Amino acid sequence: MRGIDVWVLAAVFGVPTLASCSRCGGGSTSSATGSASTSASAAGSTATRCTALGAPARFGIDAQTIVAKDESPVPFAAEIGGASADAEGFFVGARAPGLTGSTVVLHLDASGAALRTLVTTPPPEKGVARAPFVATSGGKTFVATLLVEEGSKRTLDVAELNGAALSRIGLVPQGLDESEDSTMLSFGAAPVVSWDDADAAGSIGRVRLVRVSSGMSVPLVPAPIPAPSAAPSTSTSTSASPPPPPEAAPPDVLSPSTSDASFPLLVAGPNGKAALFWLAERPESEAALAAQLGEADAGEPSQVEAHRWVEVVIIDPKTGRALGPPRALTSKDGHAQTMAAVWTGAGLVVVVRDDARPTDGDGGALVASRAPVDAAFTIGEPTTVTIAASDVAPGMPFVSASESGVVVLYLDGQDGGRLVGVFGDVRATREPALDDRHVIAATADRFLTSRLAGRGLELLVLRCAP
Repeated sequence: MRGIDVWVLAAVFGVPTLASCSRCGGGSTSSATGSASTSASAAGSTATRCTALGAPARFGIDAQTIVAKDESPVPFAAEIGGASADAEGFFVGARAPGLTGSTVVLHLDASGAALRTLVTTPPPEKGVARAPFVATSGGKTFVATLLVEEGSKRTLDVAELNGAALSRIGLVPQGLDESEDSTMLSFGAAPVVSWDDADAAGSIGRVRLVRVSSGMSVPLVPAPIPAPSAAPSTSTSTSASPPPPPEAAPPDVLSPSTSDASFPLLVAGPNGKAALFWLAERPESEAALAAQLGEADAGEPSQVEAHRWVEVVIIDPKTGRALGPPRALTSKDGHAQTMAAVWTGAGLVVVVRDDARPTDGDGGALVASRAPVDAAFTIGEPTTVTIAASDVAPGMPFVSASESGVVVLYLDGQDGGRLVGVFGDVRATREPALDDRHVIAATADRFLTSRLAGRGLELLVLRCAP
């Protein structure tokens, strides 16, 4: 909920439909029995705050088709890449059902009525197109679509939405590592894009960021330096040649070499600045490290045997450069899986689903951290509270902010909707209108939710009272 002195997320990415396994040191931690977490009680009050506006709008499925809530997902169903909002309504990037479905940009009014398809792009002749994600701000809307040619190349195609047409701004080549994760922020005349890849040696993951300008094409990272040949040397010199120096990281890499970083998230802030979050990780043990080096792909330790935490850096979107060192916001002994964030007048707030056993579906915990940011954009000591100690469904929480505090919407282990408040005076409530649905964008008191419906998608707007 937009309020005074609040800057909200400009683009939501990687919206989960089944499960999402995205992957601080220091900082004060308050007990789950403290006053902050008392207001975030998972039990919630009997009163509700969210009501549906109209009937669900459908994409990729006939309006008359009846889909049971517990129906199992079907292969090659429709997908959402990301959504964004302005005062008039919601922009949604999606891909139609099918192995190589068309990509579309949808618009749904803030009233929940009149779902329109603004742009339809046929599948590429070679490879596939992932579901696009969208960022809108200041009257401009940008759309980014990942184009994948199997085993050959991956390219992020960034375009501006002009009415019913997309005008390409630039192409951002992606590495061929395991992750395809990207995020985008609409900022003035050009968007800012961040993505993750592996370093040239294939040893750690890293997060990169560029401001996309007209006609640009970011060069790919050079291939790793090959190992020296085992053939005997013909040199008469008795001294061994020194090893080649390690390759310097490209200037657009913003995560430090000490962080195995992935899954970036961009959040708009005050005075034309932004925050870039990512998940950092390290193996839990020597055995896990050995398994990583011997079996896992570059930059991707085992999901179960790695500690994961959130790091953040303040950036200037005009230059694409960091304004200071990164800061860890959650425990380095945690197991962060997904996150959502907002920059408020009181500082940065990140909400993390933490689960030590993400593949077993036990239901994780939900924690929130807040760190102040001073006038020089220095990030202060974070404070952490527990929202729910257990029984949190896989997927991403959604974070919004108002004058009353920070609002978190999520699903419990039974897919029941929950609304809780942290770092403010917002009461916790059980929200049946949110059951089995994920919040993907918000404007003022309107929240856009999605859920799978057979091979298609249902979009429903909720109004949630302050």
